[in-house]
Amino acid sequence: MPQVVPSTTFSWITARICPSTRDNIPDFYPSGTDNFPRKQLEANPLRSVAIWVIHKKASGEPSSRRLNRTNEPLLPARRGFPQVAPPLLAAVLLIGRLVHELGQLAPVVLGFQGVAHLLLAGLGGSLVLDRLHLIVRHINHLAVLHAEELHTASLLMVGLQTGSTCLRCLYFTPSCSIPAFSCGNFGQNRPKIRQMARFFRGKRYKLGMIEGAVWLKAGREKKIRHLYPWVQRGEIARVDGSPTDGGLVRLFAHDGVLLGIAIYNSRSRFPARVLTLQDEAIDEAFFAQRLEYALHLRQRFVTDTNAYRLVFSEADGLPGLIVDRYANYLVVQVRTLGMERLKPLWLPALIETLAPEGILERSEMESRREEGLSPFTGALYGQVPEQIPIIESGLQFLVPTADGLKTGFYLDQRENRRQLARLVQPGERVLDMFCYTGAFALYAARAGASVKGVDILPEAIALARQHAEMNQLQAEWEVANAFEWLPVAAERGEGYDWIILDPPAIAKRREERESLRWALWKLVYHALPLLNPNGRMLVCSCAYQMDLSLMVDTVRLAAHDRRRALYLEDVSFQSPDHPFLMQFPESLYLKCLWLRAG
Repeated sequence: MPQVVPSTTFSWITARICPSTRDNIPDFYPSGTDNFPRKQLEANPLRSVAIWVIHKKASGEPSSRRLNRTNEPLLPARRGFPQVAPPLLAAVLLIGRLVHELGQLAPVVLGFQGVAHLLLAGLGGSLVLDRLHLIVRHINHLAVLHAEELHTASLLMVGLQTGSTCLRCLYFTPSCSIPAFSCGNFGQNRPKIRQMARFFRGKRYKLGMIEGAVWLKAGREKKIRHLYPWVQRGEIARVDGSPTDGGLVRLFAHDGVLLGIAIYNSRSRFPARVLTLQDEAIDEAFFAQRLEYALHLRQRFVTDTNAYRLVFSEADGLPGLIVDRYANYLVVQVRTLGMERLKPLWLPALIETLAPEGILERSEMESRREEGLSPFTGALYGQVPEQIPIIESGLQFLVPTADGLKTGFYLDQRENRRQLARLVQPGERVLDMFCYTGAFALYAARAGASVKGVDILPEAIALARQHAEMNQLQAEWEVANAFEWLPVAAERGEGYDWIILDPPAIAKRREERESLRWALWKLVYHALPLLNPNGRMLVCSCAYQMDLSLMVDTVRLAAHDRRRALYLEDVSFQSPDHPFLMQFPESLYLKCLWLRAG
């Protein structure tokens, strides 16, 4: 007997699908009259494995022949799949993706192991998916999507309502504003459409569902039990099931002991990243709990500012997610495919926990490509201004959210800026290399020093000048390449009591350590002639690959080659809102050496 779905407040498509084989088109019989849509859906279990776009001819007979009213090229047939027009296939896949991402916001009934049926009916009219508004205009066809590689049959219902709002091709080209499926970007984005098709032929239709299991080799479970969250390829013995990239898996030791739940990505250098050591539900409540705890820690340790890092990836138990708070706005970075897939769970939790006016995503890092993601920048919630005013230790700054470095401001240097302000004496000359928007320089200027900031970015120097005016401080600014400017300044005979060297990360891989070491040596070597006797130097590195011992050794060699005595007076790290999880060395990335010249 067919399964019958109870009536709801939504309008449901009425259909009955009869069992069929892989090689045959499933027969599609409208239930009752042709008055669509009705309030119930009936379906028999299927074991077919295929994607079909079925056209209801005038005679009433279904056909899988090509439907191409817009004369667009057809997607190629594969493994017995019929050729289909991209707009029709995209309509089916978009419905699947939106229901997947909406999770419990949309009425969905789904059995985990089974074949899911996405039904789309349009008889000369428009059908719109509630909340995200998918429209299919004047397509007189019935579409059925059968998922692959599942063991038994199950039913997925999609609630549709009549409406008139178009969905722009949001998931294919975010910048596109052409409505409906006539957009020319379909041809350019067919690889993404195929990727979505592969995704929905898997088992994962509900966010937070466990898709498989990863078993570790003997002895490799020790570091997981010691709270190290990454699993390398060579540590995996086998993978059970067919988890999709970005899906959730249970992590087991070789003896069958459950280690936790991890995010899986076969393309990553670290195919499994531990999300929790418990066998618990991964839902919106899970993320809300993590976010509330992270907020509690920041409220304890972050003072005298309205800008801080709320979520620091693995160190806060959310691998691949960065959240920075600037006043009433949030800027996020999504660095892993798993967090991208789980966005519909953690984004509502983020909005509920902090109630921001706007959330901007700036996921521009190259590491996303290793995860199978493209760089993305855009608003996720509300409106975010191009410049957000913040206050730190009484100083006013503007955070350039659109094109600033990192998420717009170096929040990790907050405590080091405060320490500099305590050490600088009135009248001292301070040189701030790689000054960006002038934060270090302005802290020193407020302490009474004469400061000069140098950076290669003209827009950063322009904003630094604006910051000086906003805080009624005097400073000198110059646009220049630091590696070229330092030797020239030494030839001019300039001298400073403080020199700050805070370069951006030059190398991010272990094999690039030598180039990173050479760059740091060169900076210190050319800066030392400008340092007055008994002057002080602050040398920073935000590259994890430059560990503390290598950094100290590099600075020592530069001082040796210059025949200058240097004393290491202090070592500091990133601000406490960027917590260092000791079992995860990668979370300690910023190192600062406080040096004094002899």
